[in-house]
Amino acid sequence: MAGDLFFRQTKFQPDVRLELGSNEAIKESVAAGLGIGVVSSHCLHGLQKEHGVSVVDVAGFPLPSAWHIVHPRGKKNVDAGDGVQTAFTH
Repeated sequence: MAGDLFFRQTKFQPDVRLELGSNEAIKESVAAGLGIGVVSSHCLHGLQKEHGVSVVDVAGFPLPSAWHIVHPRGKKNVDAGDGVQTAFTH
């Protein structure tokens, strides 16, 4: 995870008390006052304030991340998949 890597690189050891399985659960927990969280900007739907949470300006954030296009192994791409692959590889 990008957050874990960032914390290791900066030698920061957060006091993790709870790990949640979804961005929505993280936002709801933060909004309820249970602490702070690290979430991808896409889960905020382009808003700096959303669902009772606000983005905090912190050095080193936002974190860079890598995204991958995946498809089922052993299956031929459908036409739409071919179009996406062509668009991103040329």
